[in-house]
Amino acid sequence: MKLINNRMKVRINIRTISLLLAALIFFAWSYLLLIYYVEGDQVTYHKFYLLSKDIRLNELLTFGKDLLDSYEIISLFFLWLGSNLGFEKNFYISLLNLILATGIFLFLKKAKVPWYIYFFTFTNFYLIVLMVAAERLKVAFIFLVYATLFSKRINVFLASMSIFAHVQSIILLISIFLHKASLSLNYLSKKFFVTKEKLFYFLILIIFTNIIFFFKNYILFFYDYIFDKAMLYYDYVQLIKYYPLKTFFLVISFLIITRQPFRLFISMAPLIVLAWLLGDFRINMIIFIVGMYFLIIEGRSNHPFAIVMMLYFSLKSLPFIYRVYLYGHGF
Repeated sequence: MKLINNRMKVRINIRTISLLLAALIFFAWSYLLLIYYVEGDQVTYHKFYLLSKDIRLNELLTFGKDLLDSYEIISLFFLWLGSNLGFEKNFYISLLNLILATGIFLFLKKAKVPWYIYFFTFTNFYLIVLMVAAERLKVAFIFLVYATLFSKRINVFLASMSIFAHVQSIILLISIFLHKASLSLNYLSKKFFVTKEKLFYFLILIIFTNIIFFFKNYILFFYDYIFDKAMLYYDYVQLIKYYPLKTFFLVISFLIITRQPFRLFISMAPLIVLAWLLGDFRINMIIFIVGMYFLIIEGRSNHPFAIVMMLYFSLKSLPFIYRVYLYGHGF
């Protein structure tokens, strides 16, 4: 018995040491990438981080609007906090990356995914982008990832906070809500012999009406901000000439893999439209994350098609990293 206990202690120690070593390697990898990623939006973010030391907390929202064109107070606060604690920016952002990675690891562990899913996840193109090129969206995803690890009340609180870290979280949360609401659509369509399509349109109308009614003041206040953001991602030529084919193939791939194509399609329907209107890059990121989240929940991440898709996005990160090394940004 004593020998068995000793062996268990050795295994636990080895596992702990391995996890700490992996965390250290990830942190170093993040820091190295950030050293090279100095162009694009990072120019403004570095400026904001340095100047935040001289900004009082009650001036933060105005300062963020002037320099970053951002009202997202939680992300601004996180950056302000790191600066005022005296952390060098790349070191502090690497800490945030490590917090995000830890949350993802715990989620994957909770879902009991195969070992290779960990590899594909931590080499994924979109995760690399979040690490080095999307400060505010990264903070939002920290809240979203940890929301999956807690009970309902904490879950709702963290998910709600993500909106104030990046307004784009609203799109992702609506998609997740529609996925859950689709169960009710399915039930009602069978009970009252109403088509799922009509119920879906009715649900969208109710959601839209309630958002306008309850948040009308908030929407009016942020109208210019949201409109400017939409125009930033909007590509008129793309809208007229062609539908984003990458979005189409991405959605079709998830619909083939999932056991619940109707529910997944309901959740992604607004994203398909947004990809057409606002451009496909950021929307495709949300589609991929939402799709993989539901596949992992379903236990379908080991589907051959899912593995091929994840392999593609892991390989896609290589030229991005190479461009960061050569040009100081990945795009």
